[in-house]
Amino acid sequence: MIEGEPLGEKIESISYEVKFEADEEGCACVVTSHYNAVGEYGIEEGEIEEGREKAMGIFRVVESYLLENPHLYN
Repeated sequence: MIEGEPLGEKIESISYEVKFEADEEGCACVVTSHYNAVGEYGIEEGEIEEGREKAMGIFRVVESYLLENPHLYN
C-alpha cells in the first residue's frame, strides 16, 4: 500500500498485489494495481503507466535479489 506525499493530491492510495512465478528463464512478475482517487478525480492511463514503471523498478530489484538468494524462499 502506498499513501501520502508521493501520490500528490489526486490519488488517495495505490495497492499492489505482486506475484513472482518461476519460469524457464527465471521469473515472471505479475502485478495487479488498485488505484483509489481523491473525490471524483479520473486517473488517466498515462498516470497509471508512470506509476507502474516506478513500481516495476522496485520489483526488478526484488526479483534480482531472490534469484541470487534462492535459499531464502525454497
